[in-house]
Amino acid sequence: MSKKTAKHYYRLRVKAARMIEQDSLITGKLLSKYLDIRHATACFWIRTYKEHGINALLSIDVSSKRLISIRQIDQLRIAMQVPPTRYGFTDDEWTTGVVAVYIRQRFNIRYSSPDTMRRILKVHGIIPVRSNKSINIDAKLQELILLIDEKTPKDFGFDAKIWTVKTIGKVAINTIGIGLGDNRIYVLLCRMGWSYQKYKEEALKKTAK
Repeated sequence: MSKKTAKHYYRLRVKAARMIEQDSLITGKLLSKYLDIRHATACFWIRTYKEHGINALLSIDVSSKRLISIRQIDQLRIAMQVPPTRYGFTDDEWTTGVVAVYIRQRFNIRYSSPDTMRRILKVHGIIPVRSNKSINIDAKLQELILLIDEKTPKDFGFDAKIWTVKTIGKVAINTIGIGLGDNRIYVLLCRMGWSYQKYKEEALKKTAK
């Protein structure tokens, strides 16, 4: 979505907030007609305003309709009063990446980008520590590769004989505190000198021993 389009929708949401504030019984049909938006979008905006407040409505990620609630924000604030290491993370500071993983694990909410999540948290007065992107990431990923090379999925409680992208992703979150997408895991394995076929072959050999 272009910046121009994003600003346009932001202005529409401001107008919607004013209309809902003036008439709490306004319907999605009327709002959609007045703002020239889809009926489903209008209903979603009305529900967001009533359930989460005006700040949530103004900070909607238009590419994802999952929102963190005020109650969940309060729970996040409580969690951030202690170092992330208390929750199994290796980082001792609440960086954007750590907060994103925590929100995904605790509330099952995934935002489309770190910037979107950071903007929404800022609305609620929560500003994660900006991490240095080179901060031991490669070392942690190397640690992950060595870990899955030395052990099997069953060592981590999975009912599987060989590693899969899904199981590696879960182990990455639980051991090194980094959330990785399927494509990122595949690219990392290739970067470390593993192809899919080679990795599968080695995994099968290890299982057979």
